[in-house]
Amino acid sequence: MKITHALRGEHGAIYPLLDIIQESAPVVGIESIRTQARILRATLMSHADIEDAVLRPAIERYLPEPAPEPDGSRPPSDHQRIRAGLEHAMDAGLVEEARRLLIQTVEAISRHFAKEEGVIFAIAECELPEEVQHDLGARWSALRRMPPAPQPRA
Repeated sequence: MKITHALRGEHGAIYPLLDIIQESAPVVGIESIRTQARILRATLMSHADIEDAVLRPAIERYLPEPAPEPDGSRPPSDHQRIRAGLEHAMDAGLVEEARRLLIQTVEAISRHFAKEEGVIFAIAECELPEEVQHDLGARWSALRRMPPAPQPRA
């Protein structure tokens, strides 16, 4: 299995969770919002950590360099911003603030997925040889503790 197919599949499994959160966040209490943020963090950060460990190093040379922060430092990645948004939602003291932060983060996740599916995965599929894409898919499978997918026959 190609790495991009595996990661797209994970996106497909996460989209319904994002939908549920967007539907329920406006009407639930702070404990439910914190629980939703914890569940989303566990699910999404596991996915993001695999992307960062497996896919990103293979395509990094094909990605544009992000503009530096005003102080010259490297800006946080989308994954770091999303993680911080979820942490802030879990730590918020007022339900309105927690709700706003969680909804903003869910919207950021949706934009990030669109960027990955429209640009990042396309770069991987265009620039990486087919064999490398399958090798990365095997690494994904191992990290997910799944049996390796059969390799396509030439």
